Amino acid sequence: MDKELMSVLRYRLARGRQVRELPKTDAGPSAESIHEFRVDLERAMACLPEVVRETAVALSTFSAIEAAEAVGCSRQMISRRKHQIRQALLAAGITSSYFVSIGTRP
Repeated sequence: MDKELMSVLRYRLARGRQVRELPKTDAGPSAESIHEFRVDLERAMACLPEVVRETAVALSTFSAIEAAEAVGCSRQMISRRKHQIRQALLAAGITSSYFVSIGTRP
Protein backbone atom coordinates (compact mmCIF):
# COMPACT_ATOMS: atom_id res chain seq x y z
CA MET A 1 0.00 0.00 0.00
CA ASP A 2 2.82 2.42 0.84
CA LYS A 3 4.49 1.74 -2.50
CA GLU A 4 1.25 2.39 -4.37
CA LEU A 5 0.63 5.65 -2.49
CA MET A 6 4.19 6.83 -3.14
CA SER A 7 3.77 6.00 -6.82
CA VAL A 8 0.58 8.07 -7.03
CA LEU A 9 2.22 11.00 -5.23
CA ARG A 10 5.29 10.86 -7.46
CA TYR A 11 3.07 10.78 -10.52
CA ARG A 12 1.05 13.80 -9.39
CA LEU A 13 4.02 15.81 -8.24
CA ALA A 14 6.19 15.04 -11.23
CA ARG A 15 7.68 18.22 -12.62
CA GLY A 16 6.31 17.57 -16.10
CA ARG A 17 2.77 17.30 -14.78
CA GLN A 18 2.71 20.56 -12.84
CA VAL A 19 0.70 23.42 -14.25
CA ARG A 20 2.94 25.82 -16.13
CA GLU A 21 2.34 29.17 -17.71
CA LEU A 22 1.95 29.00 -21.44
CA PRO A 23 4.50 30.97 -23.43
CA LYS A 24 3.21 34.35 -24.47
CA THR A 25 2.51 34.57 -28.16
CA ASP A 26 3.46 37.51 -30.30
CA ALA A 27 0.46 39.73 -30.92
CA GLY A 28 1.68 40.28 -34.47
CA PRO A 29 2.11 43.52 -36.36
CA SER A 30 0.08 46.55 -35.37
CA ALA A 31 -2.61 48.00 -37.61
CA GLU A 32 -0.32 50.93 -38.35
CA SER A 33 2.55 48.70 -39.47
CA ILE A 34 0.18 46.67 -41.66
CA HIS A 35 -0.98 49.92 -43.27
CA GLU A 36 2.67 50.92 -43.87
CA PHE A 37 3.29 47.50 -45.40
CA ARG A 38 0.39 47.91 -47.80
CA VAL A 39 1.66 51.33 -48.86
CA ASP A 40 5.17 49.96 -49.39
CA LEU A 41 3.76 46.97 -51.28
CA GLU A 42 1.69 49.20 -53.59
CA ARG A 43 4.75 51.34 -54.30
CA ALA A 44 6.85 48.27 -55.07
CA MET A 45 4.21 46.80 -57.38
CA ALA A 46 3.55 50.10 -59.17
CA CYS A 47 6.88 49.92 -61.02
CA LEU A 48 6.09 46.48 -62.48
CA PRO A 49 4.31 45.85 -65.78
CA GLU A 50 0.59 45.09 -65.46
CA VAL A 51 0.97 41.40 -66.41
CA VAL A 52 3.53 40.96 -63.63
CA ARG A 53 1.19 42.64 -61.13
CA GLU A 54 -1.61 40.31 -62.27
CA THR A 55 0.75 37.39 -61.73
CA ALA A 56 1.56 38.65 -58.22
CA VAL A 57 -2.14 38.79 -57.39
CA ALA A 58 -2.65 35.28 -58.78
CA LEU A 59 0.32 33.97 -56.79
CA SER A 60 -1.11 35.43 -53.59
CA THR A 61 -4.02 33.00 -53.98
CA PHE A 62 -2.86 30.13 -56.17
CA SER A 63 0.11 27.82 -56.55
CA ALA A 64 2.54 28.56 -59.39
CA ILE A 65 0.83 25.98 -61.62
CA GLU A 66 -2.63 27.37 -60.91
CA ALA A 67 -1.39 30.95 -61.36
CA ALA A 68 0.04 30.01 -64.77
CA GLU A 69 -3.38 28.73 -65.80
CA ALA A 70 -5.14 31.78 -64.34
CA VAL A 71 -3.00 34.35 -66.16
CA GLY A 72 -2.56 32.23 -69.30
CA CYS A 73 1.18 31.68 -69.42
CA SER A 74 3.74 28.93 -68.89
CA ARG A 75 5.23 27.91 -65.54
CA GLN A 76 8.59 29.11 -66.83
CA MET A 77 7.10 32.57 -67.39
CA ILE A 78 5.69 32.46 -63.85
CA SER A 79 9.22 31.79 -62.57
CA ARG A 80 10.57 34.79 -64.48
CA ARG A 81 7.80 37.01 -63.16
CA LYS A 82 8.37 35.76 -59.62
CA HIS A 83 11.98 36.88 -59.98
CA GLN A 84 10.81 40.33 -61.10
CA ILE A 85 8.40 40.52 -58.16
CA ARG A 86 11.14 39.52 -55.69
CA GLN A 87 13.50 42.15 -57.10
CA ALA A 88 10.83 44.86 -56.81
CA LEU A 89 10.05 43.87 -53.23
CA LEU A 90 13.73 43.83 -52.26
CA ALA A 91 14.26 47.24 -53.89
CA ALA A 92 11.37 48.57 -51.76
CA GLY A 93 12.92 47.10 -48.61
CA ILE A 94 10.31 44.38 -48.23
CA THR A 95 12.05 41.24 -46.99
CA SER A 96 11.08 38.31 -44.80
CA SER A 97 12.09 40.37 -41.76
CA TYR A 98 9.99 43.38 -42.76
CA PHE A 99 7.91 43.50 -39.57
CA VAL A 100 10.89 42.72 -37.35
CA SER A 101 12.89 45.62 -38.69
CA ILE A 102 10.01 48.09 -38.89
CA GLY A 103 11.22 49.95 -35.83
CA THR A 104 14.67 50.48 -37.33
CA ARG A 105 13.48 51.91 -40.64
CA PRO A 106 13.48 55.69 -41.19
